[in-house]
Amino acid sequence: SLDITVRFHCGFDSHQWEVIVTIRWRSFMFSCVTDGQKAFRDFMKSEYCEENLDFWFACQEFKTFDSQEELTRRAARIYEEFISAESPRQVNLDFYTRELISQSLQQPSPSCFVAAQKKIYSLMENDSFPRFIQSEQYKVLFDLYRLCVIMRKKR
Repeated sequence: SLDITVRFHCGFDSHQWEVIVTIRWRSFMFSCVTDGQKAFRDFMKSEYCEENLDFWFACQEFKTFDSQEELTRRAARIYEEFISAESPRQVNLDFYTRELISQSLQQPSPSCFVAAQKKIYSLMENDSFPRFIQSEQYKVLFDLYRLCVIMRKKR
């Protein structure tokens, strides 16, 4: 598991703050700074796989609904957008997982996408994120934080 922690002390005029960046896959998905999430999304888009990230977030949101009517409506939408064979944004899932989801659409529960979400999460964790760390988008993001450090030292 990738785990890099970098501390930056930034100061402009009378405002000073410390930026702590921890590049760890698990925390990145849940609590990364907005710029980091945007950079990762841009990277995924450049790799033609942003549907994985969109699917993951759609599943996270899906789990927050209680109403059966809302679950049914949203499950159908997620299925059509990401799971269906006709979907232009289809995520990479095996036949068995697709079948389980398809069967659960009549009476979906908040957990009906959990297995698929875990598979896509693992794909991003083991494939997309390591490539992102080597990408130009990540280097630009990292350079912005380094610039902050340089500006602080010049004060």
